[in-house]
Amino acid sequence: MGALLLEKETRGATERGHATKSFPSSPSKGGSCPSRAKMSMTGAGKSPPSVQSLAMRLLSMPGAQGAAAAGPEPPPATASPEGQPKVHRARKTMSKPGNGQDSGGWTPIIWAAEHKHIEVIRMLLTRGADVTLTDNEENICLHWASFTGSAAIAEVLLNARCDLHAVNYHGDTPLHIAARESYHDCVLLFLSRGANPELRNKEGDTAWDLTPERSDVWFALQLNRKLRLGVGNRAIRTEKIICRDVARGYENVPIPCVNGVDGEPCPEDYKYISENCETSTMNIDRNITHLQHCTCVDDCSSSNCLCGQLSIRCWYDKDGRLLQEFNKIEPPLIFECNQACSCWRNCKNRVVQSGIKVRLQLYRTAKMGWGVRALQTIPQGTFICEYVGELISDAEADVREDDSYLFDLDNKDGEVYCIDARYYGNISRFINHLCDPNIIPVRVFMLHQDLRFPRIAFFSSRDIRTGEELGFDYGDRFWDIKSKYFTCQCGSEKCKHSAEAIALEQSRLARLDPHPELLPELGSLPPVNT
Repeated sequence: MGALLLEKETRGATERGHATKSFPSSPSKGGSCPSRAKMSMTGAGKSPPSVQSLAMRLLSMPGAQGAAAAGPEPPPATASPEGQPKVHRARKTMSKPGNGQDSGGWTPIIWAAEHKHIEVIRMLLTRGADVTLTDNEENICLHWASFTGSAAIAEVLLNARCDLHAVNYHGDTPLHIAARESYHDCVLLFLSRGANPELRNKEGDTAWDLTPERSDVWFALQLNRKLRLGVGNRAIRTEKIICRDVARGYENVPIPCVNGVDGEPCPEDYKYISENCETSTMNIDRNITHLQHCTCVDDCSSSNCLCGQLSIRCWYDKDGRLLQEFNKIEPPLIFECNQACSCWRNCKNRVVQSGIKVRLQLYRTAKMGWGVRALQTIPQGTFICEYVGELISDAEADVREDDSYLFDLDNKDGEVYCIDARYYGNISRFINHLCDPNIIPVRVFMLHQDLRFPRIAFFSSRDIRTGEELGFDYGDRFWDIKSKYFTCQCGSEKCKHSAEAIALEQSRLARLDPHPELLPELGSLPPVNT
């Protein structure tokens, strides 16, 4: 369980070598609501509930502490705007009170948005309501505020960092819905916040296409279009959603792909997987009787938890984030609870195995090819995603032509294995190098404890802003190999691997070395494109 080396590893004895990463809407045009498969809070002909009764009902939706249980008895049936009855079912549970979801995926804040209860929404936000959770048709609460035409609620949600460009199952953004429903105030609000009226939904419609001609909304969109295209007499390139979910539903949250730089399509030269795979026998020890496990009857927060002891201590706080004292320079191994443990599935020591919870986006960068950015504010210590790919041996890594996606598992006590995300991988394969990184890799064990095959989990090393690119430090040894072919384009003031930084380092070494001809050549270097 030695210290982790936060850098990529040079592989093979050839001149080329290998560089491995290692440790140092609405569904239709017919004016329907964002999700017609969803339940309505009130029946046809009934008046909406009062603020007080709705608040009590929403707060009584269960959290995940304990067994899943049904919430308060709902009305037996309600009607959607199409008049079709929607039967209420037992509600599901989530990790926090206030973020419970019913069988339609509706959260308390979605209910409140749909019924225009702004004070309830403000109260829910103060109690940690998650504005990124989606219903079963991938609508967030802003979609529902847009459908009801409440600009005041929409503004509250936007101020809470709700995603203005979120798309639902039908490809509709909140602007699509506001335009279709002719809600002028909502349209003006979204445009003033930077909404893109040129985005197309799955039916190929922009917000403009959904608006009655010569209506107030039509004129607002027309003026916005003229402003966008007329600035400097040149067209402004806007980001286009080219895939609504690169994970194809295999993650907890959709991961859209956008491109506002060039005409490059969404990458398809690999198979998206959510867990590591094998193409040859690795003989991983998955015998359940070999697992060390805890016998906790609480949430594994005590110092007596054996899994926590294996990790030195449990490194997660009550919100599932790494503790402030976690060593980010030499991260310890983390042993999460496993299937042999006596604790419940929702204990605090099961973070990575619960999957991706933060909203991410694959996007085309100006200089570094594809990259990954945050679609929400991410607090320090939050689990981001795993580095997922094909498990291969060190010998296999040495003979593979493309070493751009290799991550060394760094087993110092025996044969070394790697994760290769070239042909099989998840969103992490697109995470670029940053000389001033905002995420760190940590070795984690959960379904097995074979020390040769840790899972590689990325956690935020500091608070990350909405829209900020994610990146980790590939390490000096990676750049010792790759700097012959390209240089770093991260743009950080701390950049160590740009062409300028390399030239300065060579100049410094030349003053110290009497034989400058022996220094590595910088050559003509193309920009990095990972």
